[in-house]
Amino acid sequence: MKGLEQAEKALSGFLDAASAEADAARRPGVLEALADDLNTPKAITEMHALKNAAGRKALAGTLAFFGFRADEFAAWRTARAPVPTLAPEEIERRIAARLDARKAKNFAEADRIRDELAGLGVVLKDSKDGTTWEPAR
Repeated sequence: MKGLEQAEKALSGFLDAASAEADAARRPGVLEALADDLNTPKAITEMHALKNAAGRKALAGTLAFFGFRADEFAAWRTARAPVPTLAPEEIERRIAARLDARKAKNFAEADRIRDELAGLGVVLKDSKDGTTWEPAR
C-alpha cells in the first residue's frame, strides 16, 4: 500500500508540474532509459528533472505520450478524495479567521487554526493569491 501511495504522490507531482500545453517532442532521456532494458528508475529520474519551469512542456508531452492526462487524473483524485468533516462554509469561515489572525501578526492563533483544520482532515495551501484548501489524503 505504501508503494502505491508513493507512486500516486509522484504522478501527482508530475501532473502538477506539467504545463497545460504539452510539447509534442518528448524528452529523449526518458525513452532512452525505458529502451535500456526498461530502466524505470532512470526514466523517473529524467522525469523529475523536467519538473522545473524550462521542462514543463516536455514533461507534459512525455506524460501525454504515456497516456496520462492531467484532467483525467484530477477527476480521479477528486472522486476518491476523502470528505472533510466540516461543511465548506465552516472551513471558509475558519480560513478567514486565520487570515485575520495573520494580518494582526497573531501567528500563534493562525497556526492553531491551521493545525485544528489539519486535525479535521483539511489541508491549507497558502500562495500569493490567497489560501485554498483540500481534503487530507
